[in-house]
Amino acid sequence: MANRLTTHLALFVAAAISLFSVSVMAEAAAATSSLKGYWNGIADDDSPVTAGDLAITRLTVDLVQRGGMVDATIEAELSHRSQQNDDPIEARLSLLLPQQAVITGYALDIDGTLIAGTLLDQPKARRVYEAEVRKGIDPGLAEVSGNRFNTRIFPIAQGKSRTIRVHFSAPADALQGFALPWIGAPVTGSVMVRYSGTAISGAPLLALPWGTSIQAKRSGNAWKAEASVPSVAVATGTLAITGTKLSDQLVVSDHTNGQAFFELAAKSDVAGSANPAVPGRLRVYWDRSWSRSDDALDAEIALLDAYLASRPASAIDLVTFAEDTPSIASFANPADLRKALAGQIYLGATRLAGLDALKLADAGQCLLFTDGARSLDPAAEFAPDCRLSVIASAPDADTAYLGNLAQDSGGRLFQLTATNSGEVLTALLNPGPGVVRVRSVSGRRLPFRALATAGGGWHIVAPMHGEEGVSLWIADAKGRVTIERFEWDGAGRERHDGAAALWAAGEVARLADDPADRDAMVDLARKFQVASASLAFLVLESPEQYVEADVAPPAAGFDAEWRETYRELRKEKDEEAQEVLADHLAMVRENWRERKAWWETRFNPESRAKKSRDQDGGADAAAAFEAAPPPPPAPMVAPPPPAYLPAPTESAAAEMADDGYGAEVIVTAQRRSSSMQDVPVAISMLSGNAMGDSKVEIADLLSDGPYIKALDAAAPASREVVLREQAKQYGSLAGFWLDVAEWYRVKGDAATATRLLLTALDAPTADEETRQIVAFRLERDGRIDDAIALLERFAALNAERPQPRRLLALALAKRGRPADLERAFALLTDVALKPYPSAFEGIDVVALMEANSLIPALDKAGANWRLDPEFVALLDTDVRLVIEWTNDDADIDLWVIEPNGERVYYSNKLSAAGGTISNDMTDGYGPEEYVMRRARSGEYKVRIHGYSPDRINPNGTGRVTVRLIRDFGRASHKEQLVDAEIGFGKDEEQSDGSRGIATLTVPQRR
Repeated sequence: MANRLTTHLALFVAAAISLFSVSVMAEAAAATSSLKGYWNGIADDDSPVTAGDLAITRLTVDLVQRGGMVDATIEAELSHRSQQNDDPIEARLSLLLPQQAVITGYALDIDGTLIAGTLLDQPKARRVYEAEVRKGIDPGLAEVSGNRFNTRIFPIAQGKSRTIRVHFSAPADALQGFALPWIGAPVTGSVMVRYSGTAISGAPLLALPWGTSIQAKRSGNAWKAEASVPSVAVATGTLAITGTKLSDQLVVSDHTNGQAFFELAAKSDVAGSANPAVPGRLRVYWDRSWSRSDDALDAEIALLDAYLASRPASAIDLVTFAEDTPSIASFANPADLRKALAGQIYLGATRLAGLDALKLADAGQCLLFTDGARSLDPAAEFAPDCRLSVIASAPDADTAYLGNLAQDSGGRLFQLTATNSGEVLTALLNPGPGVVRVRSVSGRRLPFRALATAGGGWHIVAPMHGEEGVSLWIADAKGRVTIERFEWDGAGRERHDGAAALWAAGEVARLADDPADRDAMVDLARKFQVASASLAFLVLESPEQYVEADVAPPAAGFDAEWRETYRELRKEKDEEAQEVLADHLAMVRENWRERKAWWETRFNPESRAKKSRDQDGGADAAAAFEAAPPPPPAPMVAPPPPAYLPAPTESAAAEMADDGYGAEVIVTAQRRSSSMQDVPVAISMLSGNAMGDSKVEIADLLSDGPYIKALDAAAPASREVVLREQAKQYGSLAGFWLDVAEWYRVKGDAATATRLLLTALDAPTADEETRQIVAFRLERDGRIDDAIALLERFAALNAERPQPRRLLALALAKRGRPADLERAFALLTDVALKPYPSAFEGIDVVALMEANSLIPALDKAGANWRLDPEFVALLDTDVRLVIEWTNDDADIDLWVIEPNGERVYYSNKLSAAGGTISNDMTDGYGPEEYVMRRARSGEYKVRIHGYSPDRINPNGTGRVTVRLIRDFGRASHKEQLVDAEIGFGKDEEQSDGSRGIATLTVPQRR
């Protein structure tokens, strides 16, 4: 497959590390908003898009405040102004939002009309966007990470502009007001800022980022302000609203969908600090995962110091946690605590599982310092036995989750910034009252969300129930509860999305933890149009695009003719669904018939290689291809198999004994290393993955990145220091952690390797591909529960393609509980029988092979399974090799060179000895499978051939994963898992362009 962007064929991912760390990572880690551009959508710092090439030529900001909520709309015109380069530009705009902000809308102009985005699972939205970019068609993608909004718009043609519109809602804190960080890019055209405020007291003051301010004035029942300037150079300040006082009465608003919500706020009356008569015990939970390494840790420690200076504790318990077992230590004085915190090493993924089970002394106050980035076990329960105050200093902290966590214990979330440590300290010392329950006047319990505030007091949002007032259960610092009633007469109700959006974001965060709640979460998010870390807005242009991507268009924006075309195309596709299903089943039936016929054919394993030449004109990999005699006479045909084999071990063992083959197998690969040339480095696979006494030499599969060379050169005693230094430069990239984890694994340090592998999940660039790679390696290493947890989410987020469901099924089958086997079988048969895109043809036979192999275990466990008898047949094999890969835009082929030198691949699908290969998948992911029912002794060389993807990848060049299996479908089944970079041009590459992965050796006859 040729690189889709042919004009940039030479820009391969070999430069991914340096390129990505300079460009994309600069966006992800930036502390301000930014605008960047890329020619043809490719990040290439050798010919950057400059400020003169891409500019904001018009910017409008509308702020509508109601009570303590602000609805904001930013509209920006982005223009391609280059006179020298007529290539289209992909614009990437990154906006740093106010704390706790929720994106509620995104629109992109199509032919001058702003078209609203549709909320989709983020991986699907990204895949559809990138597919359209490759076609040169106009898509727009908007994603959220923490409090950062990122959008990509392509193409912007020379001399043209594209307009985007972003909507978000954010709370205005009672003490600090509202602050929007300004875009860190020049605006060469007009800038307009408009403000309107209702249900507030005090005269709002707008501080503008270019150094001026304007005072809002009364206009009817609202406060109004407006500012306009011809252009603005790069400004790093904020657009702030201060001077307002929030109402202490119910403020009711109608969301766009018609549902009514209220907000209530109360400022604490307590001032200063207060020391208890008897010092109590303090418990500190401290997150030491990698994602915390760039938080304001010094400020957090200083806050804790100041807290203990004002409120001494009788004892201090420190619980530090990451993905490993939590560590507990107790201290008698703050100095020892400070020393312990200063010495923390930040590594690994974030996991709260296990904190609940700790046996800890009763504490009067609990403080949790974290960013809420739960990369493992997001649904784990954590309900401490004390009132929990949560402190987050990370700009991208998961405030919805952390707010829920604090709220559920009667505590509060505090977002620590460079300017509010004093207010946070005061509020911690005097926690004041907090809302613990909300009911309507008629007694109906109302779900509510408590918002973070910089100082004392509380701020909540909740749905209304009819035109009633509400009753609040309010707990003080000592746990005493009072009930306060707030009446509402039905007056003053206005349209405003803020309260509803903030409430919905909190509920979406609760549902997002469990993949089983995925559908309910998506429905709620779409009802209130709130984006999240797993849901992105996507804008497409044509009716065909929406139908092809199976995405519903927005309710407004397109004209009547466009919509009629969409309805007709949608109707055609829906009407074709049954026909598509029938055609798919017919295809699967034929593919499965061919596979059964192959299995029933008794080939001669000792056959010489067939004479063959590559279709592309190249010579075969082995000279024996030319010298081999004609194929042997017609093969002998064995009797057909039963529907399934209830005792495959006996028949398989007997047949192998007849053929004279033992069960031993060796998997090898040649090592390529500048420092240890031709020296094999082998490790035994962990329990559950070992292939008898076989071993796999994987040193040649290591990355050759600069950090690997640095580790190679380091003395063992210095490795930890070298690793930390390399992490400072490359630790933002998930691929760095994937690579160094394998390096430590090869060195035999499995514990460190696992920590580094899981650290990849906490990297800022970690994505669904990262999780897939980590899950595969966890399965390989026997950490099956963690692998399944990652694959559950991976499958939920990628429901439109079959591969994630198959991977989850294989992991469940490996765990082997009866319920796991039932679910694995159902997933595999769904993968085989459900119509998926035609690009995935061939996965049906692979999945049916795997599903049938589970039937004996299902029957033995008394578990349930259902499958049409025509698809039931256990086709056991001596050798089975399966590859899949992680990039949708890579075309990888499986090649197997058999002991007689014959190469089995897409142009030679059946060898003389009976080895066969599945359908060639050219559009990404795989799987591709090689099977040999009766294997002769000798080496089966596994190679990959293909084309690297055409994009920069934070995981490196992407990965190809290989399952090497002996005795498939038998009780003696043995399997080893290997993964390698998708990358060609390495030293081990042969003249045919392929790359060696492993050699599976079947031993000589006994």
